[in-house]
Amino acid sequence: MGKNDKLINAMAELARRNRNAHIQGAAERITPQFYAVMAVVLHRRCGFGQKRLNDIFTDCKQLWEEYEGRGPELTELCENETGIKFVGLD
Repeated sequence: MGKNDKLINAMAELARRNRNAHIQGAAERITPQFYAVMAVVLHRRCGFGQKRLNDIFTDCKQLWEEYEGRGPELTELCENETGIKFVGLD
């Protein structure tokens, strides 16, 4: 029975690693696309240029790092400061 447990545990660990790698890969593909969309919209609607967009993205990165791992607090901050509520994140 011990050998089977080792095999099952090894397979579970491999599945977990593959899942994490898949999630990381998706995030690495989606994040630049999200920033690109935001940059184009802010440029078109607000006339923001390269410097202002870079400053905004720097601020975004700093806020992200401040709230890393505390997603519910970040969405609450957004709602409190902007009135925008994100639903379906639980």
